[in-house]
Amino acid sequence: MNEKDLNRILVSSAATLGGWAYKIVDPSTAAIRIGAGYRPFDIFGYMQKYDLIFESKFLRGYSSFNFRMIKPHQLENLKKIKEIKKSRRHQSKNVERSSIEAIVLGIYYPRKFFDVFFFDVDFILGLIENGKNSILKKELEKYRDSGLLLKVNQNFIDLNKIGEVLINGRPR
Repeated sequence: MNEKDLNRILVSSAATLGGWAYKIVDPSTAAIRIGAGYRPFDIFGYMQKYDLIFESKFLRGYSSFNFRMIKPHQLENLKKIKEIKKSRRHQSKNVERSSIEAIVLGIYYPRKFFDVFFFDVDFILGLIENGKNSILKKELEKYRDSGLLLKVNQNFIDLNKIGEVLINGRPR
């Protein structure tokens, strides 16, 4: 398992649940080398209750989640989309749709577990602005022990429950 597999599971799970999601194709190595290409984030999609915008990251086993894994343009794009969605929500008199802009962290241990955390982009940005460089292993374990994660079972994750597990604060 790797980040590519996590993205495949997220996209296929959205479809299985009656939603839709798309994984943005990564630019070629040559395009990256000359500075001509980057991907704004990994996945965008639509579920019954939520619009989804994800940047996915992956760890093998529980360890600290270093924010250097997230490129500045990825955070900036997620933040910008969140701001646009928020301003449009205030302008619209129609039924509000929630939008989730998140860093998705998959933690995999072969033949044991595949845990997935959803961190609100504003929460991650707040940690960075306050001088944090990572989420410690013990903090991830506290989130896990508090039930703030979704588990992958048979290459499926129940994205309908994302609103219940979205992390936007410190672990208790």
